[in-house]
Amino acid sequence: MIEPINSMYFVGTPQIRWPREIFETHSIPAKTRDFLISVGLPECFEWPMFDFGIYDSDSSDLVIGESGDQPILIEATTGIVWFESEQPPIRILFNSSAELLSRYLQLVFEFQHVPDDDASLSQALMRMRSEMMALDPAAIGPAETCVWTRWLDEWEAGL
Repeated sequence: MIEPINSMYFVGTPQIRWPREIFETHSIPAKTRDFLISVGLPECFEWPMFDFGIYDSDSSDLVIGESGDQPILIEATTGIVWFESEQPPIRILFNSSAELLSRYLQLVFEFQHVPDDDASLSQALMRMRSEMMALDPAAIGPAETCVWTRWLDEWEAGL
């Protein structure tokens, strides 16, 4: 079972909870719908930059936020969280579910608060990658199609 967002990880950041009515026009898996209604996601996450919220969309996929100018969506049939890259136009996976996205955000938040020395950061990054892989292996796939792999590789290269 996925742990719900622990509000201590997102102190000072309001949680966005989706109203039940939005799911009259957007059908997503029940577990994800219930998670978004009862727990939600942090309104803003600054590193990497995400803004979560309630967006209008004509798509059957539910738009739950933005990363830069790219909408973050939940696929209607599977609950997968993704966005579409501009060049080339392909789907980039965030996570297998909104619940797993929230857990990944917790891990990144914890990583942000590691002492700022190379040894601590390197160990914390290895631990975070390992935990991410255990939680949602699909999200740590090829860097061309998995955003977390891209970011982990970039963070690792920056150490």
